[in-house]
Amino acid sequence: MSRRELELIASEALSPSVRGLTFRTLDRAPLSYVAGQWIDVHLSIEGSEVKRAYSIANAPGCPSADRLE
Repeated sequence: MSRRELELIASEALSPSVRGLTFRTLDRAPLSYVAGQWIDVHLSIEGSEVKRAYSIANAPGCPSADRLE
């Protein structure tokens, strides 16, 4: 998967230590990925770049192909 810009559109507490996040592509173009794949999210927090890896929870080819959960 190439580098894409995403926006966070939902955040839900799944347990005291786990959050479910939903991202959408800014250009609304579909994303292609395979089951078991993850994404690296790069953020800028107070001037410092932070990188986190997240597993993709929704199935490839789901109806909202421009979103990742």
